[in-house]
Amino acid sequence: QDGRHWARIEGAHHTGALLGVGEDHPQGWEKRCAAAPKVVMHADGDLRMYYHSFDEMSQRHAVGVARSRDGIRWERVGKALEGGGPGSFDEGGVRQGHVVRDRAAGRYMMAYEGLDGNGGVSIGLAVSEDGLRGWRRCSESPALCSSEDDDEWDVAGVGAPCLVQMDGPYDWRLYYMGVGKDGEAAIGMAYSEGQGLPRFNRCDALLM
Repeated sequence: QDGRHWARIEGAHHTGALLGVGEDHPQGWEKRCAAAPKVVMHADGDLRMYYHSFDEMSQRHAVGVARSRDGIRWERVGKALEGGGPGSFDEGGVRQGHVVRDRAAGRYMMAYEGLDGNGGVSIGLAVSEDGLRGWRRCSESPALCSSEDDDEWDVAGVGAPCLVQMDGPYDWRLYYMGVGKDGEAAIGMAYSEGQGLPRFNRCDALLM
């Protein structure tokens, strides 16, 4: 009621979770976990939850989506985005999807972690007209990857993206976690300006 004191709500899953692992679901790709939820309100009585799981059949992470009328009872829709083809920056799978409704274009943007064939992580962008199906990558290249300078704070990896649309319809900020060569993690920001699909320029670390 006040944003400071919180109480757990029991969900319909036998564990009490709102969205448990998918052992009873016919698609069966979520048997290991349902993690990193991000919820977007599409309209009154239409909430979408984006989360990731690990598909044991393909041995790759994927981003799934579920829908709810009240934010408590959720129904799975299925996979929203899977890893790319051989040689792509996300061939090893996708996870940590963060979805925002693009006010200018009326569509949905997803920033996500893409894992390459060697386990390296970069940040990709995908777009969908309705936020449920038809997700497609904005580019065959990542939107943001690790710094090429060995002395930079995010040279060992970037991930955990949080995409924010600013007041200008084509102005975006991408907050993310960066990892240095010593293993220390920090929070950084990249910005995008101009029309069209976002292209990001990194700033210095915001929080070390």
